[in-house]
This record gives sequence, structure tokens and C-alpha cells, in this order.
Amino acid sequence: MNKNIVIIPARKGSKRFIKKNISNLCGVPLLAYSITASLEAKKIDEVYVSTDSEEISEIAKQYGAKIPFLRPDNLSDDLTTIDDVCAHLVKEIEDEVDIENVIIIQPTSPFVKPKHIDSCIKLLSETIELDSVATVSELDHRHHPFNLGKPKTEILWSHIYEMERKKSKTRKSKPKVFKYCNLIAVRKDIIKQKSRFGNNMGYICLGELESWDIDYKWQLDLAETIIRMKHIELEHMKDIIS
Repeated sequence: MNKNIVIIPARKGSKRFIKKNISNLCGVPLLAYSITASLEAKKIDEVYVSTDSEEISEIAKQYGAKIPFLRPDNLSDDLTTIDDVCAHLVKEIEDEVDIENVIIIQPTSPFVKPKHIDSCIKLLSETIELDSVATVSELDHRHHPFNLGKPKTEILWSHIYEMERKKSKTRKSKPKVFKYCNLIAVRKDIIKQKSRFGNNMGYICLGELESWDIDYKWQLDLAETIIRMKHIELEHMKDIIS
């Protein structure tokens, strides 16, 4: 039977704050959020974590993920891409696991929900021309590319897209712009080419909170406030978080 597998890349190195991937969020390691969401998704068969850390490996196993091996050193440095890591894992296990689609989830995305995973797989499975389906969120007007600028001198700056900005004078006249979020479903043959996107990319649009990603300690602290204040509902975590 062809399987949909999740791969969560979680190396031990973190430039912004120590042990980010397993930092405490409401009494639970951050990594556990993406593992639990994946295990609760109806269309997922197996969940893998790719890591170079024994500590991360043990935590991942505790929450139900599989770790077939520790990631080799040549795939654990700052130059290694997520595409490299996921392609490596797929190639290592494909003789034993009949893989159809690979779902890649960031361990720093605690607000991914099982329904997001299922929606991406459903669209990918039903649309033969797609290579991948990613979660995206729409940029609000403050972060729209038409508002981006670049320095001209030490005290002067200019808009990068000055001509386009002049043609779109109101918020409603600006074209929608997305940013890639935290989850992508991709066909096995595409990821084996070390490309998680491919040429034809589908999307599922999420809200701003659902697309939350943690790079800095303040974002982790704010994520705890968001959960405590019930600004987001995480049904799959209700029996785990404290």
C-alpha cells in the first residue's frame, strides 16, 4: 500500500537560541506539537524525525515518531537544506516503506493542525498535475512587496516596486501576495530530486496565527500566551499541554 509519510527535520544546532526544537511550550517540547498533529491526521501513515541528536531522537520517540537512524554529519551543518535532508531519508527507507507522498513539517510550527495536513494531501492526491501543495498565508498590506524599500544613501531610501506601487494606490487594488508557511506535501519522486516544491505548486491558505513559526525566544514566549489566552484551539494537544 502506498503511504503518506511525514518528515520533521530537527537538528540540534540552533543559531538563535539553544535547543530551540525541544524548548518547553506549555509543558511540552516544541517538537511534540508537529509530531502529535501528524499522528492525528487521518491521511498520514507514518511520522519520521530526521535529527543528528540523541536527545531529540529520544523525545521524538517518546511522542510516537520514528527515527530510523541519526542524520550523518555531512547533513547536519549550516549549509544543509531541508530538501537535502528529506531526500536522504526517503532514499534510505524507500526499499522498506512504499512511499507515495512526503509531508514536510517544521518542528518550529506548533500551530499546524491535523486538518491542514489532510487538506494538503487531499488536494495533491486529487490534482494529478500538481507536484506539491504548501500551506501559505496572505501578507497584509503592511508587509506587501509594494511597500518594501531599499537604501539609496545613508539617509535616503526608495520603494523597490515604485512603478507597481503608483499603479495600485489602494489596498484593494494591490494583488494578493502569499508567503510559504510551515507545511508542504510533495510527491516522492519530486523530493528525491532534492526539490520540495517542484514546478506546479498548489496551496492551502491559512490564517496568520495558524502559520506562526518560531525563530526567536520571544516568539516562543508569545506562542505560550496565544495558547493560554485561547486565541487558537489545538484540540489534538488538549490532553498533553499543561
